[in-house]
Amino acid sequence: MNTIIVIGCTKTKSETPSPAREVYSASKLFYKEVAYVEKNYAYPWVILSGKLGIVAPDEVISPYRFDPRTLNKTSSEHLLLISNIKKHLHNYDQIIAFCGKTYVELLQEACTTSKIIEPLKGMGIGQRLRFLSKDVIA
Repeated sequence: MNTIIVIGCTKTKSETPSPAREVYSASKLFYKEVAYVEKNYAYPWVILSGKLGIVAPDEVISPYRFDPRTLNKTSSEHLLLISNIKKHLHNYDQIIAFCGKTYVELLQEACTTSKIIEPLKGMGIGQRLRFLSKDVIA
């Protein structure tokens, strides 16, 4: 089964253009998710940004501000984002999503034939941090 992991971007970002994994690592949750994924899975992973779409961990990006709650399902931004997700993830049978509800819904809309697994489903941020901290030292 062709599998990829998708980690959601974060509101908290570093201040300077850097590889995406470093820009978002300013967030404790993102940092722990990456550490957990790299320790426990052998699959490739990417980042889902509500503004940029699918971003490779080593892709250099500039910090930005964006609130995914502003995505209106009929807006051109939403349609472009869905198109970007489809373009990058259409070949995957299975997506393991370390994302919040809004981003999981985007994945479900864009990747209708993929099985989407949510290891942290139903957990709030505090619960996610505790769960990830049990397995990740940092």
